[in-house]
Amino acid sequence: ALGVLAGGQASSCDVAVRAAGVKFDWFIPPPYSWSALVFPPSRDDGAEGRNHADGGGWGRCTDMCPADEAHERLHIAPNANMQETDPLTGDSDPAWLVTMFHRNDAARVWKPSDIRNVNALANSVEHLLTVVLPRRFPAFPGGPCPPEAAAWQTPGDQSSIGWEGVPGEPPFIRTAGFVRDRLRQIRQELTMQQPSFSLAAKEVAVDLLEQCTRFHIMVEHRCCELGLRNLPPDDAKFDSRMNMQMYTQSLSGLQQLYEELRHQGVQCANEAEFQAYYLVSSADPDVLFGRLANLPPTVLTAPSMQIALRVLAAIQGGDFGAFFRELKRASYLMACLMHKHFETVRFRAIVAINRAFAPRPDSRVELPLADLERMLCLEDADEAKAIADFYGLHLSPSGSAVLLTGTSRISAKTDAEGGPIMPPLVCSRSIIEAKRHGIPVCQLMMSPQPPPRLLELAGGAPAVAAATLPSPRAVLRSVAAKQAAANTAGGVPARPFAAIPAVLPPALPP
Repeated sequence: ALGVLAGGQASSCDVAVRAAGVKFDWFIPPPYSWSALVFPPSRDDGAEGRNHADGGGWGRCTDMCPADEAHERLHIAPNANMQETDPLTGDSDPAWLVTMFHRNDAARVWKPSDIRNVNALANSVEHLLTVVLPRRFPAFPGGPCPPEAAAWQTPGDQSSIGWEGVPGEPPFIRTAGFVRDRLRQIRQELTMQQPSFSLAAKEVAVDLLEQCTRFHIMVEHRCCELGLRNLPPDDAKFDSRMNMQMYTQSLSGLQQLYEELRHQGVQCANEAEFQAYYLVSSADPDVLFGRLANLPPTVLTAPSMQIALRVLAAIQGGDFGAFFRELKRASYLMACLMHKHFETVRFRAIVAINRAFAPRPDSRVELPLADLERMLCLEDADEAKAIADFYGLHLSPSGSAVLLTGTSRISAKTDAEGGPIMPPLVCSRSIIEAKRHGIPVCQLMMSPQPPPRLLELAGGAPAVAAATLPSPRAVLRSVAAKQAAANTAGGVPARPFAAIPAVLPPALPP
């Protein structure tokens, strides 16, 4: 939900108070930045002549939000999110605005000044991942900023917990809704300008679409308990169907670019990672075999693809043991996608366990709930009881075990009309979410290694490829660095982000 904030003017006293109380230790510079490079504008011969593939796009906006939209949202029809406020003044700031999603209908005429070039789009994505997602709004001596931040000092239920679950973070579902809207517009502008992108700009577009795809994978698991499966329609805050549609659109655009660049002699470094995501999210052999036949051997033999193929084989073969072994070894994002198959795998597992432990129909064997919890990677005994009840299995008199009877009539509960009743979704905090602990969100969303094209264009030298972070990230980096230095001088260890270089690492070995 977008909160409307009136753009007022803070007094110098208020700013001083905020500067004394606001800390930016949550800000971590990105591992790499496209802002070190500048792409020339593409040739623009009008709506029918923007396919010259010779620059960074026909868009002429170089900011995260076009001037006309910023003026309208700040002065005509105020509509700025809390994430678009300056943390020191508390006011909406044009430098913090990010273009909202605008539907591309027949009545809309896009002007070049309305569309961001590839540099501005890269800066926008970087801002969303490094500033918006981890941003905190702590209470400070002059009062909270924004006012509702006071309620975030002690997070309550799942819907109010932020990214790390620490005081000052807005509810993650609220932040994710803002980021999703802005990324949707970024993807639209990338698609509109793709024919005008040079080869290097298309590689930037690949990196940006990869980050969009990772975001939707992460959100699908992180917010799964806030959707219609768990809450009444009026209380649901997350739309899984819409999120997966956006994931599919991002992945589809990526696959088209991968194929196009492959025909131009460019092999994208992360293609295997995203082809693996496609395999696990689809899990349909009839659809996948044709696609697999068209992939180059370097992609098929990559470790991430081999993991995906083993996961697919476990799902299709009903091998729940192999599936959960792969889950424990998988990366965070791969595990998030595997979570979509938990229900199918666990149902087959319950049937197999019932037959194996109680081979005769008249058997009555007790299986401890702790064993069921371990075998199916459940969160706790309560979830084990819930899944046993859902499939019609009874508990032992002590309530510490499930009774296996060997019956083959295990099925999910149904409603009065015979339709299946879907069980509530449970976020896997002990296994999946535990994989991301200690890892900054920008490092989860961005490429694990700097894109080769970025290193090539920057000459492979860290000094040349230094990330010249534009405002507001430059302001945050400067303030955070000063605070870290002050903490170190005072005997307080610096925050971990201080050790992360703001320049690109050396070129990777071939």
